[in-house]
Amino acid sequence: MKPFFYLLALLILLACEAEPGLRELEAAYAANPQAETLAALEAAYSEALAAPDLSAAERQSLLVRQGVLFIKQDNYAALGQTLTNAIQDDDAPRGEFFILLDSLLANMTDPSEGRLKPQAALQYIAAVSNFAQRYPAAPQSPELLYKGAEIARSIGALQRALDMYEQIETKFPNYERASTALFMRAFTYGENLQNEEEARRLYQLFLEKYPDDDFADDAAMLLQTLGKSDEEIFQELIKEKN
Repeated sequence: MKPFFYLLALLILLACEAEPGLRELEAAYAANPQAETLAALEAAYSEALAAPDLSAAERQSLLVRQGVLFIKQDNYAALGQTLTNAIQDDDAPRGEFFILLDSLLANMTDPSEGRLKPQAALQYIAAVSNFAQRYPAAPQSPELLYKGAEIARSIGALQRALDMYEQIETKFPNYERASTALFMRAFTYGENLQNEEEARRLYQLFLEKYPDDDFADDAAMLLQTLGKSDEEIFQELIKEKN
C-alpha cells in the first residue's frame, strides 16, 4: 500500500471518535495534501492536544494521528517529541502507539535508494528504548528493543545497538532472544569494533551461560579465530585436514 493511502486509512481508523471539525481537516488533507491543508491540520492537532479535559485515550489517539502526519512529512524532529509524549503521558501502552511505530517502520526505507532513512531510524531506536524503560513489564518491550538494535546496527549506530542488546540480556533474561543478544554483543565487538578483549570475554560468557544454544558452535569458532588473519585461519584448516 502506498504511504499516502496508508496514511489515509490510518487517519480514518483513528479519527472515528474525533470531533467533526478535526475529521473534516484530516479528510481535507488526505484528499489534497498541500501546504495549506497541512498547516491547518497541524494547528488543529496542537489546539486539540491543548484541551484541558482530554481523556488519556483521546490524547493518545491525537498524538498517534499527529505522529503519523509527521512521518508522512518526514518531519522527524517534530515526531521525536510526539513519540516521547505518547510514551510518557500514558500509564499503560495502548494499541494506537504500536500503529504509530509500525507506520514509522513502513516509511523508514528511502524508496529511491533502498536504504534506511537515518533520522527515521534514530527516532525508532529512541522510541523503543524509551518504551522499554517506561513499560518494563510490557510483553512487547524486549522484542521492540531487539528490533531497535537490529536497526541501529544497520545504520552503523553500533554503541546504541550494544546498549540495547545488553539491556535485553540483563533486564529480560527470559526473553527468547536473550542469548542471541549476548552473542550479538560479542560479534559486534569482534567483527565490527575489532575489540578482541571484550569479544573474547563475551563469547566465553555466552558459552558458559548457553552451551546448548543454536549459536554455541558459531561462538566457539569465532572465539578460536579472534585476532587471526584469514591466512592464519586458512593454514589452521589445512593442518586440521592433514
